[in-house]
Amino acid sequence: MVHFAPGAMPYDSQAILFKEVKNFIHRYMELPADFEEIASLYVLLSWVYEFAPSIPYLRVIGDWGTGKTRFLQIVGSVCFRPMFASGATTPSPIFRILEQFRGTLVLDEADFKDSSAWTEMVKLLNNGYRPGMPVLRADKENGKWFPRGYQVFGPKLLSTRFPFSDEALESRCLTSEMMPLTRDDIPRVLPASFDKEVGTLRSKLLTFRLHNLCRLKGKTFGNELLEPNLQPRLQEILIPMKAMLNGDHAMAEALGSFVRRLQESLYTRRRESDAGRVLAAMIELHRENKELSLKNIALSASAMDEEEAPFNPEKAGWLTRRLGFQKEKGSSTRRRVVCWDQGRIESLIKQYGLALDTPVSVIKPFTPFEPFETASDSPKGSSGDEKPFAEKTGNSTDLASDGPKGLETTEKPFEKPFNREPEREAKGLKGSKGSVGNTASCHQPEGTT
Repeated sequence: MVHFAPGAMPYDSQAILFKEVKNFIHRYMELPADFEEIASLYVLLSWVYEFAPSIPYLRVIGDWGTGKTRFLQIVGSVCFRPMFASGATTPSPIFRILEQFRGTLVLDEADFKDSSAWTEMVKLLNNGYRPGMPVLRADKENGKWFPRGYQVFGPKLLSTRFPFSDEALESRCLTSEMMPLTRDDIPRVLPASFDKEVGTLRSKLLTFRLHNLCRLKGKTFGNELLEPNLQPRLQEILIPMKAMLNGDHAMAEALGSFVRRLQESLYTRRRESDAGRVLAAMIELHRENKELSLKNIALSASAMDEEEAPFNPEKAGWLTRRLGFQKEKGSSTRRRVVCWDQGRIESLIKQYGLALDTPVSVIKPFTPFEPFETASDSPKGSSGDEKPFAEKTGNSTDLASDGPKGLETTEKPFEKPFNREPEREAKGLKGSKGSVGNTASCHQPEGTT
């Protein structure tokens, strides 16, 4: 079922409209304080998403009874042309309805059990975060088959019980873990006035779309929207969200911190993978100036996590090849050892969140979704005292309005520095002779010739 706005209704400003959406979400459900603001911002973004070069997906994760369906019902109801579906739906009607209505896909229980359906859904979601990436299908007309492309770009709200196994899809989601309800003021059953509230907000958001979409199309995104020390994929999904802030520094910092936690959770998954443990084992053996034999790598990688199945040399050899390393016979032994490629190592440690100058054998477990302060506990809450989007009296705060607060202002709203430690360059490796360049060299123990 696709929902449309009943009509157009005037709104005061973008800042006040953002506050109304936020209060609406806060009234009917409980979210972490920062994710409540992100969800409110995502609602506004969904109504003008066509201007963005890419768009993230908004996802909640949790067990049954934690409010995942309520989240989709509340937030999805005020998004642009919401199309509600469930995990029991096959991918075929989904990309066809996305092509026809170009709205927001609201997908509940997106943990597809059937492997073939899951493969198709992953392709659809991986293609749908940026324009110009259609899903190609062959449709039958009058007994003949014809190729056809279906446009699946657009905002999407998802709920799952577990993280996605596909890392590329996982990196496209702004995710929050749902926790059991703690507030007593939230109605367990939606009141009769809910539909009227939804209709009023949709009408105001439709006017917001009409005022801003045409002006936003064709806008360029400067480097001032980039976040330092962030992976390119996460930069890509963060830029359209930042473009909607209209100079709100506090919200920009909160959004940046949220995406950094997402990046650390992705790093953790990579470090805990088999390839990540093998890479960490190689770095540790090189630091200790030990031979990079497959046996040593397997033993070191197995010691990093005793709960996992131990590595054998064959598996370690397969993973080193997958990581792009070569093997050669040692000059003093007949065993094949892995060649240490400094350039390859420096590239991989950025992808896996590792470091050359700190121990990697003991890694503190990381919780991808740490408990956040809820919106009810936050001083922001829904009190209405905050000034989202740098609201000022007497001036319009529309996203595309002309003047000092528009997107083309000479002021750089996001140039407030982040107090973060600068990246340290990889230090020289203990026990190595001279400097190590980008050329591959076979690592052998001391005393060999």
